Amino acid sequence: MITKLQRDLRVVSTLMEIKEPLDDSTKAFIAETTAEAANLLKTVKKLNALTSEDVTGDVHT
Repeated sequence: MITKLQRDLRVVSTLMEIKEPLDDSTKAFIAETTAEAANLLKTVKKLNALTSEDVTGDVHT
């Protein structure tokens, strides 16, 4: 998931540099990828904010 998102974000970055008008499917891809990245970032921030007391049960790293 993260690898796919990283690849998609690189594609989005490249597409954003293109000066040509983008078609609707490309705009939709950019919006979807950006939303996925934002959601993943929110999740990572929440996980980083956890303390050891917040985590219970078996934790696999």
